[in-house]
Amino acid sequence: MTQLEISLKTENEKLANKLKRMQQLSTRDKFYNDFFKNCNKYKTRKEAFDSLNIEYANLFGEQLFTNYKSFQMYYLRKTVRK
Repeated sequence: MTQLEISLKTENEKLANKLKRMQQLSTRDKFYNDFFKNCNKYKTRKEAFDSLNIEYANLFGEQLFTNYKSFQMYYLRKTVRK
């Protein structure tokens, strides 16, 4: 394998991983579910939210929620519907 082929393979793997992560966060419901899967990795829920919202912004170019309060409102509406 040439150096160019190795480099292209590495770049393709990075893009595939990025696409997979984008699919995992592509909707508000998926974001919501991922948030709760990762809460135990952070001291507070706000820290978990901030980390995930920043990751979302890095992937999609904008934040899904403007702040933690707007996420809480979404969460409350979602739990009331159940």
